[in-house]
Amino acid sequence: MRYTAPMARKTSTLSAMRRATGALVSNWFTALAMAGIMGIIVGVAHKQIVHNILGSESLIGAGGGISSQKDALVLMGALLGWGLLVEVVLGPALAASAVYVGRTHTHGARASLYKSINFTVNRYKRMFKWHAAAWLSIQIGLIAVIVPGLMFLQIYAFVDPILCLEKEQWPLARSKKLSRGRRKTILLLCIPWILVANLVQGMELFGFIYKLQTTTDFIMVNTLFYLVVFWTLMCFYMVYEDRTEGTAKKKGSAKGSLRELRAIMKKGSPTTAPSTS
Repeated sequence: MRYTAPMARKTSTLSAMRRATGALVSNWFTALAMAGIMGIIVGVAHKQIVHNILGSESLIGAGGGISSQKDALVLMGALLGWGLLVEVVLGPALAASAVYVGRTHTHGARASLYKSINFTVNRYKRMFKWHAAAWLSIQIGLIAVIVPGLMFLQIYAFVDPILCLEKEQWPLARSKKLSRGRRKTILLLCIPWILVANLVQGMELFGFIYKLQTTTDFIMVNTLFYLVVFWTLMCFYMVYEDRTEGTAKKKGSAKGSLRELRAIMKKGSPTTAPSTS
């Protein structure tokens, strides 16, 4: 009897959001820990950058903002440059953890922090180059003209799951192929991330809450931001999973899924090749 691969499922925006939220709630400690690590590193650095460039409070506008256009440009450049460096060095770790938490949740298990870190460490080397290529294209595009960045984001949204779960030689090209027909959904999933990113940047650049911006405030704001990033990456994973695994469920598939997940943890690749339909 001829075997027919399951058709890929078309994921709605709300479905991906709902499932990613379920993964976040069920694995809140691991997600918060990963976001907190990023929040501490980035928050402390941002606090130092802001205060080193602005210097004394005499450089702050009376309404709580930057009084000099030159200071604003220097500060923006420093924060953006640091942000690109963080994305290159630490971005693969956050992305791998989000993929692990998302996949563990959809396969009926809980994601421990230890196993999440182990999963991340095992994939960091493979992810580093390709994650940097994809996300630098996205970040620079968003900084420069916005539209090219959004286009790259729609195309490369699946790069991290591919790097984590497949042995694909050209992950950027595969992500471009898999994202066809899903790019509107991907764009809609990015809206919370984009809104929070602009809010945090505004708070740091223009001092909307300047009087509250102690080191702790910077850490809390950036932890919130990376929690939203973590959730967004899990949303991307939900769309990727539906795109590659289809809807066909065999009897006993839950046990098979858990076995597959354990195999991925040990070998670094799925036990079966995902569908490309």
